[in-house]
Amino acid sequence: MFLSIYTFTAFFLFIFSLSSFYQTAKNKRVKTLLKVSVIWLIIYEGFRWEIGTDWNYYETFVNGCDWHESHEEIGYVLLNNLSRFFLPNYTCFLLLLSGFFYIVIYKILIKYSIAPLMSLCIYYCTMLGLLGCNRQLIAVMICLLSIRYIKDHKWKYFLLMILIAFLFHTSSLIFLPAYFVVNNSLKIKTIIFLVIATLIIGQSGIINHIPYINYVSLLDANSSEKLLAYSSQIDVNSFSFLGVIKRLFIIIPSLFVLIRSNNSINNAFIRLYITGCLIYFTFNGSVLMLMSSRGAAYYNVSEMLVIPILIKYLFSNTNIQRIIWLSYFCLVLYIMHRDMNYYILLGGVDIYRPYKSVLF
Repeated sequence: MFLSIYTFTAFFLFIFSLSSFYQTAKNKRVKTLLKVSVIWLIIYEGFRWEIGTDWNYYETFVNGCDWHESHEEIGYVLLNNLSRFFLPNYTCFLLLLSGFFYIVIYKILIKYSIAPLMSLCIYYCTMLGLLGCNRQLIAVMICLLSIRYIKDHKWKYFLLMILIAFLFHTSSLIFLPAYFVVNNSLKIKTIIFLVIATLIIGQSGIINHIPYINYVSLLDANSSEKLLAYSSQIDVNSFSFLGVIKRLFIIIPSLFVLIRSNNSINNAFIRLYITGCLIYFTFNGSVLMLMSSRGAAYYNVSEMLVIPILIKYLFSNTNIQRIIWLSYFCLVLYIMHRDMNYYILLGGVDIYRPYKSVLF
């Protein structure tokens, strides 16, 4: 069902972005629309019911998780135990989570985005496929908050943030190289080489022959079991050509901006996004394809900041900028629905539609 609450939400965010096109958060209208959008997203995600990935597991977990018997990360176990003690039900817990997610996004957009409403629209469309991934989304938000310490060269605080994120999802360790990615500028030739190399690795199928489970089990037996379970569900022929093309079309102009621009903040997010692309290229279509989506998510979330930068920097005519933004919105809207449909292909069940709420 294309006409759904998800589509309407995406369209309203798009319309908001056009109504205050390339106005920053200093503009009162932008700030008001951004707050209205964030409140709506908190409500509609917080009051969802039986919607999103791993619904039954997480609902049962928050209502009956045991500190000693649980195999989940200790931070999430502690959060669930505190939730069960202070909050009356799972809906309150979801409201707490969605509030945390979108308050972080709001703060990030206010601080870094040159077009906050456009960025929020991109975030919503590109990250909806992770709706319900509670532990990882908490970790992603904490990693986003750690970026301020990367820019300020406060590596101790950065490591502390990664440690906190690790307490909620072990995959957050993949964000450790972000400190060097942001603070050390690779030459354009090196980036091009890495793009080509990772594309070749991804196409070669060599990842499928690496005994990754053995290495992971040395660090954490529980993580190896989860990884084995995830990888067993992956179709090794599920290479996403569209995903590769989309990222290449973003990387190419990004390199141009890196050459010409001296804006350290913009360049930092571009480098983070390209890093996510390298992870995606490496694992796309392999038995570890989960890394190309969830593993790269810590970096790919930067897309919401990079796209406005590219459109603004590469096109001076406002009408052309609007046309490019419309075209890109149509693309991410399609990808949003494709991501939701993935679970139908995987398990034969639509975990998103129809939208259900605890209110009705």
